[in-house]
Amino acid sequence: MSEQEQPGVAEKAKGLAKEATGTILGDEKMMSEGRAEQEGSTEGHREYFKTS
Repeated sequence: MSEQEQPGVAEKAKGLAKEATGTILGDEKMMSEGRAEQEGSTEGHREYFKTS
């Protein structure tokens, strides 16, 4: 499936990587940014499946 078929996949992966890096470095700010990016990635799914 392409990025267009799976909205938010790249953002979630980026968020996971950022959270993992923050965990390794002990950087709470980076960890929370990563979590926020992962949660924000669901917005694309909501728009994709939104019915009118």
